[in-house]
Amino acid sequence: MSIILVYHRPTESKYMWLSASSETLAAVCDAAGAIRHLPTEELTVLEVDGRPLDRYRRILESPERESENPLHDAHEGSVEACPGCDTPVRSDERECPSCGLTLILEP
Repeated sequence: MSIILVYHRPTESKYMWLSASSETLAAVCDAAGAIRHLPTEELTVLEVDGRPLDRYRRILESPERESENPLHDAHEGSVEACPGCDTPVRSDERECPSCGLTLILEP
């Protein structure tokens, strides 16, 4: 189970996502453990498992069509985690786009 940190824009408060309690409501809890139900359209995801959402940007911004998605396109290489920062990277990438770690050394 992932730990998801969300930001409630109207109150400028941070919460931990617990579940979707309906199509439009999310169950969240604050630092004291108090459970609240907030409208999902008022929430923004900040972190997933302690990693900023920006680390997943490359996958999230992939084209919708499966044939163009690097997660499904065999000639693009499979997706792995960067050993330096855990950012999802294609196995054929020479450098991590997030932390700059060299992943493939040129001969």
